[in-house]
Amino acid sequence: MANAKSLIEEAALLLGSGFHARAYTLSHIAREELAKVTMLYAAGMKTLAEHPVDWNKLQKRLRDHSSKLTNDAIFLYANTPKASETLSLELMVTGTKTRNEWKNDSLYIALKDQDFKTPAQLITPRKAERTIALARLIFEDNIHYLSKGGKLAERNAKSVKEIFGVMGNPSEMNWKEMKSQVEQLSQIIHKQAPDLKNENSQPSFDTQANASTSEK
Repeated sequence: MANAKSLIEEAALLLGSGFHARAYTLSHIAREELAKVTMLYAAGMKTLAEHPVDWNKLQKRLRDHSSKLTNDAIFLYANTPKASETLSLELMVTGTKTRNEWKNDSLYIALKDQDFKTPAQLITPRKAERTIALARLIFEDNIHYLSKGGKLAERNAKSVKEIFGVMGNPSEMNWKEMKSQVEQLSQIIHKQAPDLKNENSQPSFDTQANASTSEK
């Protein structure tokens, strides 16, 4: 979490100094770092529930950009109000390839439309600004859920087993089942918003309340 926070702060500094392409790079990487947090916490929860964890697979996912961006998309979807009515989870997940291309565009000269273009030409200040805003929102949501969930070493294993008993083991789900679970989770989060998200809490960042899920 500390590294993600630092990346977001550095991205904001770069944006404020006119370096919007690299600002996008750092905010994109911050979101990948936050995705790793949820992966690791989920693995800990599965361990408490006595579900098998494929540690080799987890290590690969922690290094794989596509896996981290997919996790980021699912997390963002689950935390967006009325997501099932306004967003397509499939498009958000399949869009991870484009987002990884944007990250590369923010770093390297690229041949586009038969012409070489610089990162500053390919990444707009608006795209950098929106990605920083989304990174901040995701950071705040992670802080909230981690504080609510508490330290895994102090969690009651029985309660975790009950959660997985209702939801099932994510590792054994197909895409349709996973999509259904994510949609249900999103509805639960926002139906119980006053309890799950303390609106009176002070965020660690000056988060933009109206930040949308669009990064264009």
